Amino acid sequence: RPHCRLLWLGRRRVSRLAGVLPTVNMFVHRLSSRAAGAVRLWNGEPARRSTPAPTPELILFEYEASPWCRRVRETLGVLGLAALIKPCPRETLRAEGAFGATSRHRPEAAAAAAEAGASSRLSFPLLVDRTAGVTLSDSAAICEHLWSLYGGGVERPTLDQALNPRRRTLLDFPLLAAPSALRPWPEAGLMLAPSEPNQQPLLLYGCEAAQ
Repeated sequence: RPHCRLLWLGRRRVSRLAGVLPTVNMFVHRLSSRAAGAVRLWNGEPARRSTPAPTPELILFEYEASPWCRRVRETLGVLGLAALIKPCPRETLRAEGAFGATSRHRPEAAAAAAEAGASSRLSFPLLVDRTAGVTLSDSAAICEHLWSLYGGGVERPTLDQALNPRRRTLLDFPLLAAPSALRPWPEAGLMLAPSEPNQQPLLLYGCEAAQ
């Protein structure tokens, strides 16, 4: 029957399309990830050290899509510092510091900020340096802190100096935000997604330049 054949052909095409979509999705994510790294010229690779890298106890509350969090991740990579990363993706686009009952790490970040006497508005990145006994919430202040305490013996790359100057410029935000603009999807580190808590912290070896 003609209508049955048309229905069968339609289902077959939908089935083929469903099989292709995951591959296309993976390709788009990989391509956009590489483009995001290229915009920052793959900054964030460990720099040369004349002394062994220190091992401070660092906890970083951040989320992938934040331009200012990217700056701190690049600095950690250049310095070769290990840190416990606690992802704090947004639950709403209205206010960065807002969170609800489903948030896993934001309540802890808010408590750490309050204990340190930070402003009432929660913002990211937020670094807790237990070794130095300080909590910082401004990306420029965090990077300055990391370089001052743990940058001894490091030959700072010219690229990092140009992309992350100590004094803010008009180009800071556009250059930091461009990688996120290339990956505007909620699941690309921007919005909170349902997940199961892990029993132990995951150990990841990498750097911001490795896209």
